Amino acid sequence: MKLVKTLSFFIILVALASYVYFYEIKGGEERDKIKNLEEQIFNFEKDSVKAIDIRSALNQFYFEKSEDGWRIIRPVETDGDKTTIDGVINTLSNLKKVRDFNIKKEDLKDYGLVGRSTLVILIFNDGTRDSVRFGDDTPVGSNVFANKNDTTVFIVASYTKNQVTKNLFDYRDKSITKVKRDDIREFRVKNEKGQFHLVKEGNDWYLEAPMETKADNSTITSFLSKMEHGKAKSVVSETLENPQEYRLEKPSYEVDLYLGESRAHKRIIFSSLKDNVSYVQDESRPHVFTVDSLFIRDIDKDIFQFRDKNFADYDKDKADSVVVIQGDSLITFTKDTSDTWIYAFKEKVKNWKMNSLLNSVKNLKANKFLLEGLSDTKQFGLATPERIIRIFSKGVQIQELKLVSVNDDQKIAFCPNSQVVAEIEKSTYNNFEVKPSEFIEEEKKIPEEVS
Repeated sequence: MKLVKTLSFFIILVALASYVYFYEIKGGEERDKIKNLEEQIFNFEKDSVKAIDIRSALNQFYFEKSEDGWRIIRPVETDGDKTTIDGVINTLSNLKKVRDFNIKKEDLKDYGLVGRSTLVILIFNDGTRDSVRFGDDTPVGSNVFANKNDTTVFIVASYTKNQVTKNLFDYRDKSITKVKRDDIREFRVKNEKGQFHLVKEGNDWYLEAPMETKADNSTITSFLSKMEHGKAKSVVSETLENPQEYRLEKPSYEVDLYLGESRAHKRIIFSSLKDNVSYVQDESRPHVFTVDSLFIRDIDKDIFQFRDKNFADYDKDKADSVVVIQGDSLITFTKDTSDTWIYAFKEKVKNWKMNSLLNSVKNLKANKFLLEGLSDTKQFGLATPERIIRIFSKGVQIQELKLVSVNDDQKIAFCPNSQVVAEIEKSTYNNFEVKPSEFIEEEKKIPEEVS
């Protein structure tokens, strides 16, 4: 008897579980799909759209998809903004009606669906078409009226109409140069501060003119990022028929980019800034556009800004001995066979303090270059420096710094290896003061056993 009751209970449980799964869960999913299909106005794959035709009393746009993205064909021929035009397709593919109702054909004008409407036509890869027309805003709620070439009126969210009623500038490509940063192998910049030629070698950039030296990678990265990602603020003309009108007959800034192994040439010219506006033309494209001072800032640099400010670089990992001369004091640090730093050949040194000192030399940057090349450095008081730091590897000196405090504000460093005399930060100068007591590692006291 108990077995029969248990079996009956099990059968009821299985039936209940089957009902929940097949009707509530699976059935619910199917009902949701049907409901979504009923609410959707379009049913197409996004990749199947090859052209978009947008028509209104104010504007007419025609976009075609190409291998490189979207191309605007009407009202002008130019590259389109992929994100914005793809946004039109995404909006239409997800377009849902809040509700619908039927009216007479002659009443369409009362909903803004005749005369002042915006018609959007999608042209697909197979040649078929589909369309929707957007009309007036609804009296209540954030919605608009829409229909599809019949007398059924849909109510849809108003943001969908906003996506298809943009202006030409919204739809067009706003790139300054249309280049990829990694493709730029060489470039030249001409501005009021001079002419600069930079070349990439491996992962680093080097100045070739007006002097040969390593370039500041962070400055170059910022410049190249502007070339790749910079956007125009506006387009003022589709052609440059009158350069004087845009102050481009004698550009204030010129950028020549050389791309890839073939060094394909791209040239961009910029006018002077006036009222925070500079007119620009990429000479591979006809139109004239504008940028502001934030963009110009990365072009309007001098030799100091383009060059690497680090003038005391060396291979820190090879350092095994450091000698610091401060006035009458001679301070020595050496590495023992276990790679432990020792002060005065007997006391263990804090490893992080030594790394900090060695890194301070390696990463030393100039605030201002005072002298370069073999010349008389006595004029800077370097004949009797206040501090000398010498770094050795296996008995061979690999780096040296001589430091002088001219006054409370001006601190000077001389690196014989690079033959550079430079002003440095006051705080950096102070960091080079070596106090042995701060370097020595205190011995850990072993607590006495409690008897």
